[in-house]
Amino acid sequence: MKRGLVALGALAAAVSGSVAAVAVAIPPTGPAENPGNPPATVTIVTPSVSAAGGKVSFSGTGFLNSAGKPQKVYVKLDDHGDNGIGPYLAAADGTLKGSVALSDPEAPADIADASKAHWLRFLAGPSGKYPDNGPARSLKATFTVVAPPVRATGTALRAVSGRIALRLAASSATGARGTATLRRSGVTLARGSFALADRKTHTVRIALTAYGRRALKAGRTLTARLVLTPASGAALTTAVTVKGAK
Repeated sequence: MKRGLVALGALAAAVSGSVAAVAVAIPPTGPAENPGNPPATVTIVTPSVSAAGGKVSFSGTGFLNSAGKPQKVYVKLDDHGDNGIGPYLAAADGTLKGSVALSDPEAPADIADASKAHWLRFLAGPSGKYPDNGPARSLKATFTVVAPPVRATGTALRAVSGRIALRLAASSATGARGTATLRRSGVTLARGSFALADRKTHTVRIALTAYGRRALKAGRTLTARLVLTPASGAALTTAVTVKGAK
């Protein structure tokens, strides 16, 4: 999926009915709803999305231009930024399908905050790049971000006496159980289990494998990926560094 400037000055002007050609960003609160004529519709297929690498899938209907051809549609997360994600090209019958990753570079910094409201903004309309992409449309569809069951609170790890100490916190007051695996290039450096009784941050130690002991000998520092797999819910993968004992 290519990303590019949506020509927001022209697109925002088309959505609002203005003929001004000033290149301005869509306001943070988002433009007024405008499904176009005939009206298009959008639906979030995955209304609840994990903050841990989640994707928002969507579908739509009615995305045809004035000549009855498929429209090009850009999508924004929480009306953030000047750049849209896309374009997504509708099918010949005007239906639209696709997904947006919460990790997309165009996402706002707080997109994984489960305490906040989140939405997709669907934008179509004529622009300098796509002059035949009318009529103008602006539609909003909301989704919910779900916090991961457990997360690591630090990314700089140390191997001491054959073990690695993790600082883990659960998102629920009832805690979380599961397994923690440290991998590098698909090979396991360390693994173990965790059982957190509450949402406080706890220290959990996992054991180095034979490979992990060899890889981290003599104080070597490696980059790796920490995979936290709860008993229920989505796994969370975090990039970390691991320093071996000298």
